[in-house]
Amino acid sequence: MNFEPKVTDQAAFVAIWHNGELLILQSRKWQTEGTPYLLPGGGCKKAGERRADAILLRDETPTECTLVELVEETGISLEMLDRFFGSHRTQWSDCSFFERTLERALPILLEKDKLFGYEWWNFEIDRKRIEALKPFMMPGLKWYLEQKGLL
Repeated sequence: MNFEPKVTDQAAFVAIWHNGELLILQSRKWQTEGTPYLLPGGGCKKAGERRADAILLRDETPTECTLVELVEETGISLEMLDRFFGSHRTQWSDCSFFERTLERALPILLEKDKLFGYEWWNFEIDRKRIEALKPFMMPGLKWYLEQKGLL
């Protein structure tokens, strides 16, 4: 299976960790090929594009993009996240990856049109299952896990 992301000039994603587990979303978009797994995030909007009910006057920064996409997809705001670990640039795109941690459990409210599920992946307990799901991972999630030495 080949889950190709939408082509965009710039994208931003956030890896949310809680109690040693990573929040993974499931997309409705490619259901016929299987359920692709992904990190919360998406394409950064350019000046003149619409975001929610407004036309942007300038390009979104990766941090702004992540803030909006995270709230849209999960109901979690960056202010609810406790610790910032860093950001990463990929080789396959102008893409920013941020890492954050939750010190407390929060309810997840999924964007029902795009997403239909989420899981918390524990790499110590479920490593074999997670590795078996590699063909169903979006490229950004695969890249992130490989960079972290988790795949």
